[in-house]
Amino acid sequence: MNIQEFSVDIMNKEFKLGYTDCFALTLKYIEGLGFKPPRKFKGVTKKTYPILYKKNPVKALVIMIEFLESFLIKIDPWGHNAGDIMLLRFDDSFFLAVNGGNGTIVASTEKYGVKLLPLKSYNIVGVYRWQH
Repeated sequence: MNIQEFSVDIMNKEFKLGYTDCFALTLKYIEGLGFKPPRKFKGVTKKTYPILYKKNPVKALVIMIEFLESFLIKIDPWGHNAGDIMLLRFDDSFFLAVNGGNGTIVASTEKYGVKLLPLKSYNIVGVYRWQH
């Protein structure tokens, strides 16, 4: 699945924690590439992640980043391409998105659901790539 196919499949869906939140969205994209990420990481599963997020968002963020770094390659933030996984910051909030190409990201927000957003509106914290 390339980024265009992924975008068409997921775009404009409502935000739902555990299904279309930023972490679930990223996992769905990675799985669409044919990679099967670990089902459990540090005692957290896809199903229990939303519970952890509600109880302790900071711990959930740390585990989410460590999880991605366990199987993706962290690359130079300025060398990003369409399809790369991006850790972004907006004010004091951190979230994952998929680079949509042409200065855009495919991201999920509680307020708007899954949308194509301008990358320039966010600070790049990290960029990850899956090497087949």
